[in-house]
Parts: sequence; structure tokens; C-alpha cells
Amino acid sequence: MRHFPASIFLLIFLCAASVALSSCGHKTPLSLEAFRPPQAPANLAAVQRENIITLSWTYSGPETIKDFIIEERAVGGPEGRGGRQKQEMPFRMVAKVTGGSYSETAVFGRTYVFRVMAESETGVIGRPAAIEVPSLVPPPPPQGLGFSIGNAVVTLKWQAIGKWNGKDVFYDIYKSAPGAKSKTLLNASPLTQNQNTFDVAPGAAEVSVYSVTAMLGGPFVYEGKSSTVTVKPADFVPARPATPTALKTDEGIRLIWNANAESWVTGYRVYRQEGGKWKPAGFSSIPSYLDSAATSGVYRITAVGSVAESPFSGSVSVPPGK
Repeated sequence: MRHFPASIFLLIFLCAASVALSSCGHKTPLSLEAFRPPQAPANLAAVQRENIITLSWTYSGPETIKDFIIEERAVGGPEGRGGRQKQEMPFRMVAKVTGGSYSETAVFGRTYVFRVMAESETGVIGRPAAIEVPSLVPPPPPQGLGFSIGNAVVTLKWQAIGKWNGKDVFYDIYKSAPGAKSKTLLNASPLTQNQNTFDVAPGAAEVSVYSVTAMLGGPFVYEGKSSTVTVKPADFVPARPATPTALKTDEGIRLIWNANAESWVTGYRVYRQEGGKWKPAGFSSIPSYLDSAATSGVYRITAVGSVAESPFSGSVSVPPGK
């Protein structure tokens, strides 16, 4: 029997498909380009956060891609009954996704081999991109997370872990709103194992949730659970202002004082003593205040944050007369 090259059969199939599709209303017959295998996905990477492995990749081929096929093979893992380890499993398809990412729950101690393949609109599957990801137990959450509020920054502080199972531990810092699922990464690169503080810009008018996550270094990122701390506007209490100086002028009594060092102070509240009680006299966004038409009085001030006031300053008295 005479044997024909496989390309002949492919050409016959394409011609038949082209005629069939044309007869069904297609104005342009399909070409060989429509059945060209897609390229392999590029930049395939993996991250493990707690016990979730997330793959990501890009695709820059000229074809229109219908979806991406994810195949997986698990190697080794925890010992089963009788002390025998689970044997290497064959590849199996675990998902079809339309985007450039895929996540699944991992078993610690098992190594996963993933293959990602693009599938064109005509159903042609391209070459796979592969990655092998050992699933490791991530480090625990950093302990003792707290914060202090300075003049220009909020400083987060925690107890450094150092090493975890013989591997160096690094840290990522995130910020989020209360109850929000999404978080913003604040550090440009992971903090080294010797760092246990991080400065953030003060958000004195908002409630901010900060998370510190420990992770292992290496070719893959292994992040554990986070420790969190909430910083509220009420935590931004300004320092006691300096005692003001009072000057009599033709317009009234002018109070001046040194500005507070906190960058998040919104202004100053002036109090005047009346009938033995302190009553608000006014507010100033600068370290100066004019009590119009006043000729005498006893004054003190507070510095004001977004919601909290400082302790009172010392008082200054302006007696009647010249």
C-alpha cells in the first residue's frame, strides 16, 4: 500500500473545512494560518501565599486565543499509610482560563509541575510552558506588630524572625482599608531578615490597616499569614503646643506661638477664660491668632489633628489697661 505524507491529509482536511465553512455563510475561506499552533505562553511565574499557589504568564503571539489550558502533575508529598510516599502522578488538565493567571490550593511538601498551553479560536493547542513549584511551609506571622506616630511618619515595628527552616526570612508591607479584600504593597523590594521597622506616610484623616507578611527568599515567593495593625485618626494626638505670647495691638490681642513639629497637624484652637471657665475663642490654621477688639484676657491653645486635640498649652494673661 502506498503511504502519503501527513501534510497531504492535513491539506485535504483544510480544503474540506474551507469549503464547508464557505457553504455555511463564511465569505472568506479559512487559511492554513487559522490552524497554526499558538506560541507557548511567556514569563510563566509562580507565587505561594499561605497554601495557595498562583501562576501568572503573558502571551504576545499574533493568534486570537480562546483560552489557556492548565495541566498539573504532583510529585512526592506527605507519607501515606505504611510510610510510603505518594508516587509521581501523570499530567492531568485542571482548568481552562481566559486570563493570564490561575490559582489552586497546594499540599505542603509536595512538588507541582504545571504546564500552560494556549488554545486558538479554531481549537488548535500550542506548545506548553512549564514550571516546577515545590510547595513549602511558609514562615509564621511576625509577632509583636505595633506602631508609633512621629512628626512626619508612622513607624511599624515587629519582632524579626531571622530564619525559618534554615532559610532567610524577608518581609512585605501592605496597606488596606478596613474590610477590604485588596491590599497595596508599600515596599519596592522585600525587606531583609534583619529589618523589623518600616516607615509609612501618615494617613491622619483615614483608618488604615497595615499588614506585615513574612516570606522565604529564593526562585519563588512563599508568603505566610500576615500580622495586622489598625491606625485610626484618633491615634494622631498632637504634642502640647508651646505657651503662646500675647501682644496688645490697635486691632485687639494678637497671640503668636511656635508651630508644632507634626506635619499632620491641621491647625490650632484658641481658648479664652470667661467666668472661670475655658471657652473656645476661635481656630487658626497658622501659629497666630487675633482676638479682635479684646483689650484683656487669659488664653491657652491646643494643636488639632484630624479628630484629636493635644493637651492644653500653658496659659498667658493680658491684664486690663495699657
